[in-house]
Amino acid sequence: MTPFSPYLRDKLLATRAGLTDPFGLVRQWLDEYLALRAVERPSVQQAAELLTRFGRLQRTRPSLLAKVSSFRRWNLDETVIDRCQSLMPQVLAQLDIARWETEAEQLAVACDEAQNEADLRAQAERLLSELDDLDLIAWAASRHGSSFVELEEKLNCCFDWLSNNLDRLFPATIWIQWLGQTLRPDLAGYDLELARTAEKYVLLLDALEEVQQQIYPERPRVALFTDSWAGFPEPPVALAAATTDEEGLFRRYWRSPDGRFVAELIVGPEQPGVSLVRVIFLEGEESGSSLAGQPVWLAGCSATIDGDGRADFDRASLLAAKAAGERLWLLVGEERQAWQLD
Repeated sequence: MTPFSPYLRDKLLATRAGLTDPFGLVRQWLDEYLALRAVERPSVQQAAELLTRFGRLQRTRPSLLAKVSSFRRWNLDETVIDRCQSLMPQVLAQLDIARWETEAEQLAVACDEAQNEADLRAQAERLLSELDDLDLIAWAASRHGSSFVELEEKLNCCFDWLSNNLDRLFPATIWIQWLGQTLRPDLAGYDLELARTAEKYVLLLDALEEVQQQIYPERPRVALFTDSWAGFPEPPVALAAATTDEEGLFRRYWRSPDGRFVAELIVGPEQPGVSLVRVIFLEGEESGSSLAGQPVWLAGCSATIDGDGRADFDRASLLAAKAAGERLWLLVGEERQAWQLD
C-alpha cells in the first residue's frame, strides 16, 4: 500500500490526469547538484545553488531517487554544508528578500489585472521557487550553526504573505502538484526542520483542493466521461441497463506512453464471492512481469502489480468511483504516468 503523503493529492485534476513529471524535476536537480559539487572553488552564488539543490534532494522520496539512472553511482554528500562553511556569511548576506517581496506584490497586481495566463504562471512558479531557495538556505544555515534570527523573521513575513495570498499562486497549480509529488511522505519524521520548508506546499495544496471542490461541487464531469465506463457491470438489480459486449463482458485496453506495454481489463457480471477485478499487463505476447512492484491506480483506486504482471482492484471501490464521476484513468508507476485508453 502506498503510504499517506500530505504532499500528494490524487483528487487534483492535474495529478489525476498525469500532467506532472516528478522524475524529470528530480533528474534536473541531480544534474545541477553534481555539476555544482564538482566545482573546487565555488563562488558565493554557486555555493547558494549547491545548498538549495542538496536540500531539495534531501527532501525527495527515496523511491524516486532510486529511479534516476545515475543514482547508484553517487550519494548525497553530507559534507556539502561543511564545504560551504567559509562562504555561509556571504551566502546569507546576498539573499535579497526585499526583492522577493516586491515581486510578490507585482504578481498580486498582475493577477488582479488578469494579465496573460502564461506570464502569470511563470511569475508564480518563479516566486515559489525563489522562496523555496530562501527556505532551504535558511535550513542549511541552521545545520551549519549560523545565527540567522533576522533572516528567519523576514522569511516568516514571506510565509505570512503567501498564507494571505494563496490564490495569487494558483497559476502555478501544475508546478505545485509536481513538486509536491517529489517530497518524501515521512519528511517530518526524517528531518523536522527540512519539513518546515515544505509547509507552504501543504497550504497551497489544501487551498487548491478546496477551490476545486467549490468549482465542481456536483462533479459535472460525469456526463462527459461516462463513455469510458459504459457497460461496466453494476450490481444484479442494474444489470438489465448495462451495455456489455457480445459475451456479456466489459473490456477496456490501455497502452503505455512508449507503446511497450498494454493493459487489459475484462469484467464479467457480478458473482457471489467475487469481490475483485483484475487488470492484466502484457509486454508484446508475454506477461508484463517486468512491471512487478509498480503501484497502479484505476479511477483513483490503488493496487500493486504482482510478479505475473497483474493488479487486482476492489470491485465495490470501482463502482463507488464510477458513481462519484471518476474517469476510468489508468496511472502507472511512482510518477503516475497516464496510459492511453485504446
